[in-house]
Amino acid sequence: MCRTVTAVIVGSIVAFMVGWANWTVLHLWVDAFKPIPPAVESSIVPTIAEKLGPGSWFFPGMDMEAMCTMSEEENQKMWDAYVPIHEKGPVGMILVSPGSTPMSGKTFVRGFVIDVLGAIGVALVLCMGRGGVLCRWLHASIVITLITTLFYGALVNWMELPSVFVGRIAADIILTWTVAALAMALIMRRGGGSCCGASAKGDSCSTGDCGCAPKKCC
Repeated sequence: MCRTVTAVIVGSIVAFMVGWANWTVLHLWVDAFKPIPPAVESSIVPTIAEKLGPGSWFFPGMDMEAMCTMSEEENQKMWDAYVPIHEKGPVGMILVSPGSTPMSGKTFVRGFVIDVLGAIGVALVLCMGRGGVLCRWLHASIVITLITTLFYGALVNWMELPSVFVGRIAADIILTWTVAALAMALIMRRGGGSCCGASAKGDSCSTGDCGCAPKKCC
């Protein structure tokens, strides 16, 4: 248990630092999203603030709620009018939030709390794994990559978000948590006197596989 708690703490710190490095050293986000030119920003931001407000908005718009109350014929008519506009483009989504202090202390605290929750999840995956450090790390890395790909792949496919933007988010998450998972796997390695409550001498702990329930090894 002590090793698991230590791994969660270390994993949270590693994830936070790797995430910081992704932004400041690797610059993963340079091409992910770009600032709106000042002249354009000054012309559209007041309209967004006045007409839209906080929330998520998409265009070209379609009143999905109204379509639920329309007849089949009316639905088809609206759809036929919508398709050419969508095909012509542009298609996009606007995410609007109230004003806030950029990179505030609260933002970093929330970010670290998220990393702690993520590290707890990774620890659970590592506990369920079998074998040595490498096998358990690969197991966790596959789970991390699979979940990230399924979630963000759906955003690209169904919401038509730019693949570069979503791809950089996915790369950031996968890189951050595979590195953190490796650090955690090294701490939570099976073997030594505390493994399964037995000494390493004369048992299977020296091979890296306790041969017992995961909860006893973690």
